[in-house]
Amino acid sequence: MNGVRPGWILRRETIALNVYDEVRKSGEKHEVALDAMVAAVHRRHPKMPMSRTEAKRILAKWRGKDQTSTILGKGEKVLEGEEAAFYVERMQDLADLDAELKGLPMPARLEAGKVRVLSLGFGPVPRYPRINRKQAEQPIEAKQEASATK
Repeated sequence: MNGVRPGWILRRETIALNVYDEVRKSGEKHEVALDAMVAAVHRRHPKMPMSRTEAKRILAKWRGKDQTSTILGKGEKVLEGEEAAFYVERMQDLADLDAELKGLPMPARLEAGKVRVLSLGFGPVPRYPRINRKQAEQPIEAKQEASATK
């Protein structure tokens, strides 16, 4: 396929990275965030392959130490009614174009209902500082000076 990858792979990566960022921002450790990545992909798309190893590959690809910019999840929301209609029309356009290119009959018209929208952007790779680090012990002299000034 000359390096061309299916679109579902990018979808899986964006879902996983979005969840990873949310979990890490909430203060959880890397290992917990890996499990959350796998669970989120399986919850949204049960048949989509995803494992801890694949989660690590995604992080290495998009958040590696040599990376300066990456895709960043901007959150997810569910739209209904008028807001959803715009996205349903775009999905219908893509389905029609796909059918036309493959010589298939035109698909049935989609009805506007609920649409899940995952927003993303590009930016610097986030770095998450340790929040559970022990505070450094003060030298004995500093402790004595602090108690003497009280």
